[in-house]
Amino acid sequence: MNISAWLAAIPSTLHAGCFSEIEKRSADVERLGEWPCESLELLARSGLLKGLISELRGGEGWNGPLQLAAYFQLSKSCLTTAFILTQWHAAIRRLEIHAGDAFWGQWGKLLISGEAWTTVGFSHLTTSRQHLESPPLLANPEGSAFVLEGYCPWVTGGAFADLLVVGSATPAGGQILGVVETSQPGVQAGSGFQLMGLSASCTDRVDFRQVSVGGDYLLAGPVDQVLKIASGGPGGLHTSILALGLASRAIDYLQQQADQRSDFAEPAIELQQELERLVGAIVVLAAGEIGISQEQLRRNSNSLALRATQAAMAAAKGAGYMANHPVGRWCREALFFLVWSCPQSVVRSQVCELAGMH
Repeated sequence: MNISAWLAAIPSTLHAGCFSEIEKRSADVERLGEWPCESLELLARSGLLKGLISELRGGEGWNGPLQLAAYFQLSKSCLTTAFILTQWHAAIRRLEIHAGDAFWGQWGKLLISGEAWTTVGFSHLTTSRQHLESPPLLANPEGSAFVLEGYCPWVTGGAFADLLVVGSATPAGGQILGVVETSQPGVQAGSGFQLMGLSASCTDRVDFRQVSVGGDYLLAGPVDQVLKIASGGPGGLHTSILALGLASRAIDYLQQQADQRSDFAEPAIELQQELERLVGAIVVLAAGEIGISQEQLRRNSNSLALRATQAAMAAAKGAGYMANHPVGRWCREALFFLVWSCPQSVVRSQVCELAGMH
């Protein structure tokens, strides 16, 4: 896969300073742990948000390979910003599937411009809190609406969002999907957990106390497994492409070191070739063609991100272990892919690899 040619398809408004500006800010974003509002504003002004929304809803409707190219380059520049964008995008996709014209008439232009922000709160329906006997969030029926009581355990940027796309269990055993305006009473978003990496994503729990969801804001349900409506499930292409973007950044560093130390040249070439194979595989899937499974792609992408960042650390030696060196940040960020939207089969495969069980 010729990665440079693939990335060349990204609109010039993004290439012309947007990614480089975001990369310049990335170290401070991580160090300060503050919501990257300036980086997100850059994405909106450059047209990336518009590209990720369908033409039907006023966007430009970029195809799958082009979307993934933008995500790849963005994750190389700042993984935190790229991760936040995936959560916005996940909400947008649900809104495109389920929300009607009235909703889009009210919110569409604001979402495209970035004036209004949205994110998702439904990991507890897929990969999080699955061991609990009682669901953390319950939607109690009240007429034609539902009343939310409980919490979403993992919501990225909830304190900075205007809209939350939320999934909840019902007492009868079904699930609903709805939209909640964060300004209404009963919604309380945390300011952000202190994480090993990506703390500036301001990921935290959001509590709901007697919050009503109905009318145009009730998107789907009650049904079994509401998130499987027009969805590929957890561990999809966007998660894998961010892992590959981070791996690419680390491989670039290793190649730079190889220019001064020839003993790094061969491993740098091997890692780059593996990256190109995986990027090629993900582009095939994004184009709707038959290739390796998304699960296998996720396993391989996770593995490469971990190995490439640690190779960069080994090459950097003691300097890389300093708190202000980017290699240390990349190593911490690579660990995120072990826990983010990670299906149990991928978790087990990763543990087996780390245990030397190939």
